[in-house]
Amino acid sequence: MKITCLGDSIRIQYTPMVRELLGEDYEIYAPNENCRYAKYTLLGLHDWAKHMKDSRIVHWNNGLWDTCEWFEDGCFSTAEEYVANMLRIADLLLSRHEIVIFATTTPTSAKNDRNKADNVRLYNELLVPKLIERGVIINDLYALVAADPDRLVSDDNIHLSDEGIALCANAVANAIREAAKTLSDTKRKSQTEHKENRDGLAVSFEEHLEGKKALRIGCIGDSITAGTGLADRRDAFPTRLEALLPGATVFNFGNGGKTMRNDLGVDSYVNCQTYQNLLQEAETLDLVTIMLGTNDAYHANSWTDEEKATFKADCQSLVKTLQEKNPAMQFLLMNSPAYFGEKTFLYDMPPLRILQTELVAELNELGYKTHFLDMYAITKPLGEHFPDQLHPNATAHAIMAEALYHKIKTL
Repeated sequence: MKITCLGDSIRIQYTPMVRELLGEDYEIYAPNENCRYAKYTLLGLHDWAKHMKDSRIVHWNNGLWDTCEWFEDGCFSTAEEYVANMLRIADLLLSRHEIVIFATTTPTSAKNDRNKADNVRLYNELLVPKLIERGVIINDLYALVAADPDRLVSDDNIHLSDEGIALCANAVANAIREAAKTLSDTKRKSQTEHKENRDGLAVSFEEHLEGKKALRIGCIGDSITAGTGLADRRDAFPTRLEALLPGATVFNFGNGGKTMRNDLGVDSYVNCQTYQNLLQEAETLDLVTIMLGTNDAYHANSWTDEEKATFKADCQSLVKTLQEKNPAMQFLLMNSPAYFGEKTFLYDMPPLRILQTELVAELNELGYKTHFLDMYAITKPLGEHFPDQLHPNATAHAIMAEALYHKIKTL
């Protein structure tokens, strides 16, 4: 399968390792130059078109050049110029290729006076929701690197360290593999119509729409899934998802305060009645979504290696138990939504997002059909819709349900 990778020097850093990770099944075209700022890339789409031909997936980033204060009079591209040029790029790519993935601009060091971290964050937040509306997949490299910039950003305060390169390369390779799974090898489809041709859901989205079979989905989670803070719990995203899928049954298996880890007594998800209810329905479920981790972050002291290993092992154990109930079951792992309170508060422990991203590849390697939805990227621009900084309101739940609906369409 042919893939194109576009982007600036960050893309140049991780592309060689992405080639190694993807192996011979993928042909990767990447321009032999830095794609620089958005308008430069826009022009490049003309110059590189013949080389990009037949690429089914495009993975792309721009941002560091646009946010750079080259002349000490503000960002090189204004926010309005950046968003407009990026959306024009997205529209062109979507018209020519089946799947487009945008990698959020990676954070710079706080020591970087020319590429200010706040500008990078702002430009990501302005652009990402508009790309999601167009059907572009988001690969949130910003969140990965922001988890530990002192370790993942190099001494030049802008490029990736060796560890940062490895982490981002794995995330890019995983995003491309995940996207490739949704493509048929024999029929080209548009981005809004594509679905997985092999090893898809036992009940396909098309079968559900045609009334042949009804999808049954279980949503595992904590208070966010359960709908804490809503005047009407029926506004929670699982119920809203059911409304978007007429005829489907979507179970809300959310329980407030629960963790992925099994060693936290009454706070552990597997020790609550909701989990028992889930097990009773498991053999009938086509898809299970899992969004646990926010409360694990609250309990973690510093995310020691032992805590990380326990989190992963207990997630794998949960998936194993459920698939034993129904071997055809598939899983959709969602990382935790954004937290808008004090950044020193443990709910915002960034290592959690790295663990959740790594788990997708590890579960697939173990033979569990697992997909990923970046709920952090989806909710990051929605701070005004998190009234207590932690729990989404009805508007945010509706946006989350819509994103989940569009993801399910691709499975």
